[in-house]
Amino acid sequence: MHVAGSKGKATTSAHIANILTAAGFRTGLFTSPHLHSWRERISIDGAMIAQSEFGLAGDRVLSAIQDFERSDRGIGSINASEMLLAMALTHFSQSRCHFAVVEVGLGGRYDATNVADPDVTVITELELEHAAILGPALADIAWNKGGIIKSHIPVAALRPPAEAERVLREIASEMEAPMLMEEREWVWKTTDNGVVVEMPHRTIDDIVPSAPGRHQRQNAALAAVAVSQLEGANLPPSDDAIRTGIRRTRLLGHFEIAETDRGNFVLDVAHTPQSIDLLIQALQEVGIARPRVVAGLLNDKEIDDIVGKLAAVASSVTLTPVRSPRSASLEQIVRAAAPWPSVVRAVSQMSSALFPADSQTDEPDWTVVTGSSALVAESRERLGLAER
Repeated sequence: MHVAGSKGKATTSAHIANILTAAGFRTGLFTSPHLHSWRERISIDGAMIAQSEFGLAGDRVLSAIQDFERSDRGIGSINASEMLLAMALTHFSQSRCHFAVVEVGLGGRYDATNVADPDVTVITELELEHAAILGPALADIAWNKGGIIKSHIPVAALRPPAEAERVLREIASEMEAPMLMEEREWVWKTTDNGVVVEMPHRTIDDIVPSAPGRHQRQNAALAAVAVSQLEGANLPPSDDAIRTGIRRTRLLGHFEIAETDRGNFVLDVAHTPQSIDLLIQALQEVGIARPRVVAGLLNDKEIDDIVGKLAAVASSVTLTPVRSPRSASLEQIVRAAAPWPSVVRAVSQMSSALFPADSQTDEPDWTVVTGSSALVAESRERLGLAER
């Protein structure tokens, strides 16, 4: 199962993997990026690869990599992401997995994961991203993502804007790949009992994702459609396996709720204006109003827009640099805080943002930590939630 998209790739991939595990199939999952350990990117049936197995997988592929690089100096060097993909696929093979769910790293057409020969191709929500690499228009983004579509292999996709949909359908037509697109070949809706997915020849009801938000329900529906295209012994997975797998899906740093002795936290790696909107909607859905917000962003993000959205719904917003060479500088976040002096402040140290010395007894019950994955990772470490 090969999964591309701008948003929701990791969640959809995890849903698919958990569904297949619930259906009795040994299932490997390859995702990126990670929060604390490179090992997070490689898992089988929900369990992160052990340190010893990670070392063995690296040893297995290293000599092949060195031989490959020596074979033609013009090829260049294998990078870390490519090595990890080789390690993951080797580990899945050695572990006799029935399925591998592989998330695209960047784009799709020229991504290393496009060596995959999948049973189903999946494309999640598309938006303008990495424009300097993938192209300035949404049609360019779609062309890159649609590059993972393979000949005669079914495609399950969320419906993008018209210009992107046109590109995806043209690629699918050229590849003679059956296209199942949201709002066209299948639909989903929310009911009192969860999500109902209606597709040709199958309807699945009572699907309940573990995380709130319309986008979470949409990703769950897409995963259900994707696995429904599988054929073979004991396939596609049963309705119960689909419900169970989706219900069990929990991703670190994706609307992750942590109730600790230092307070109640929601940790979410929302780092674009669009993903901040989704985070705000999810907070409202679970009844978390006017939380304290701690945010850290990279220097290439739309900082002013993001801060404005957070300032409108938070009791306070504390901005801080993050543990990354690409972090927004203190000067950048001071400027971003300036238009909202009564709500937003900038601090130089992440620890004082997460645990302010001047906190009062009337502080909100909830703190939302959002922005860069580097900030979420460091926050999880300071809250004692990290596993390496």
